[in-house]
Amino acid sequence: MAASYADRLQAIYPDGPYNLLGWSFGGVVAHEVAIELQRRGCEVQHLVLLDAAFIASKLITRLSAKRVKVVARNQALVQGQVLEYILRANCIDVPAQSGPLTYAQAEELIHQRDAGEFVLPPRQLLEFMVKSFNASQSYLLQHTPEVFVGDMAIFSAARNGNEHGLGPRSRWRGPRIRLATRSHLRSWRPHVAGDITERPVDCTHYEMLTARSLALYGQQLKRLLEP
Repeated sequence: MAASYADRLQAIYPDGPYNLLGWSFGGVVAHEVAIELQRRGCEVQHLVLLDAAFIASKLITRLSAKRVKVVARNQALVQGQVLEYILRANCIDVPAQSGPLTYAQAEELIHQRDAGEFVLPPRQLLEFMVKSFNASQSYLLQHTPEVFVGDMAIFSAARNGNEHGLGPRSRWRGPRIRLATRSHLRSWRPHVAGDITERPVDCTHYEMLTARSLALYGQQLKRLLEP
């Protein structure tokens, strides 16, 4: 995956230097792409991760792998989590519920909130998103990062909400997957041969790219990426 992304970047911008940024699983990918570009003799000017973590403990990895398999078999659960993220990312609150959110329930919430022209993605696209979610969790559990030679910045979500950062009022727990570590800096330290700066953001994991959250750290990010 990292080699494929590096190929695409070099095809568009062959001379570099490169600024790489990734959120969540994308942050882990960005770190590996940075290593791949360095392996090719390219300069990586900035590497920025948005609330991205991986599992460093073998014990936690084994336990999480079992949870991933359980969740992957329960498509309704994963679909409910994806639907919750889509709604909350568009400022639509999801009330407490006794089970996974369904497509019909999500549509009704949009109607109740009078969310203007916002519509859910088609069911076929939602199914693709669920498959992508399952695949990314599997890749993450199997991944062992190498070492990036350079500095790295991390913007980390300061609020947990619940285990997925979907908000404090969702009672549905199920076998949710928690892949984040207590400290991003601690988990990434062995894999960065340079300085790591971590900046907390007053949001949950799934709110990192909302307009409200970007307003909190956007200027910091802009200054960080300036030459």
